[in-house]
Amino acid sequence: MSSVRAQGVPAAAVEATETATAGAPAAGDTADLVRVLEDPVARDQLIARLKALQAETQADSATAEASVVDDLLNEVQTRQDAVQDAIFQVADSWRMLPFLGSWLHERLSNPVHRAALIEISVRLALVFVLGIILRATARRWLLERTKRWFSREAYRIPVVGTGATLAFIAGTLISLQVLDQPFLVRKVGTDIVIGLVGAWLWGTFVRAVFASDGLVPSDHPSSRALARGIRLYGQIGVIGYFFLSAAGRLGLPNVIVLFFFHILFFLVAVGLAVTVMRIREWTATWLRAHAEKKEAPLTRFLPMHFISQTWHYWVVGLIALFYLVWALRIPGGFVFLTRATVLTVAILVGARLL
Repeated sequence: MSSVRAQGVPAAAVEATETATAGAPAAGDTADLVRVLEDPVARDQLIARLKALQAETQADSATAEASVVDDLLNEVQTRQDAVQDAIFQVADSWRMLPFLGSWLHERLSNPVHRAALIEISVRLALVFVLGIILRATARRWLLERTKRWFSREAYRIPVVGTGATLAFIAGTLISLQVLDQPFLVRKVGTDIVIGLVGAWLWGTFVRAVFASDGLVPSDHPSSRALARGIRLYGQIGVIGYFFLSAAGRLGLPNVIVLFFFHILFFLVAVGLAVTVMRIREWTATWLRAHAEKKEAPLTRFLPMHFISQTWHYWVVGLIALFYLVWALRIPGGFVFLTRATVLTVAILVGARLL
């Protein structure tokens, strides 16, 4: 009410108005308010200032609402700009692809670059030959012992695979880190080691799961196709990622590296989708058989007959969406898709229980 007083309206009238609107006015305040209302000039001033105060309050609330809308629009614009930048980067990488040949020619024709590449290649070859020899030796030694240690193949596979991989890690990382290797050789070699180790461990895990006495026995052509697809495309993704990172360290332009990243993960996504379609009937048969078990937990909480008919569409759609979220670099896209997947399962459970 300070703005009201500034316009010459009597302070008593202002205080009377405040107390009157608050609830229980005093007798003196009421008398002052009555006198102001009886005076035409004072009454007009008071009404004008009250209207101005009401307009200011409405403007403040409108500004607050507008700020919320502006924040939402800014967030949408930020996400749209991120998607556009990703699309432009992919387009630039396509345009730069013809320069890959000229880049290779320049690297190989320049004596300094050629000598550096030869030195790096020779050093890395010696390191990995040592690692592969140690891995093969450890694998052969473990294969003979694990047949006496374990009766189940599902136990022998991870022991042999992990032990052989650890021998490879010891041979390569010691050669890279302990010996006097150039900085670039250590970095490139470490990327390649991580890629190979990740691919081998992934293959070991899949082979153990799909062993003859594993969690998912590979006694059916579809189960073998599933094991082959998961192992192959997982290894391609891991090896390809770290090998491209190593190529970037060797000077391959970032736009070309980005292009090959998109090609790599597009092929992985397509391969996984093809694998899903190959096993759809086998998986649907298993789901329908499981649906007949009335007391099974999945049958109690999920509409198994519906899932058996549509599961492959859901999985292929998720693969495509996750690839697009990664390719377009949508901010918060992975979190959103994860929440959407969980909510979809919750909706299916709710529909089954109702």
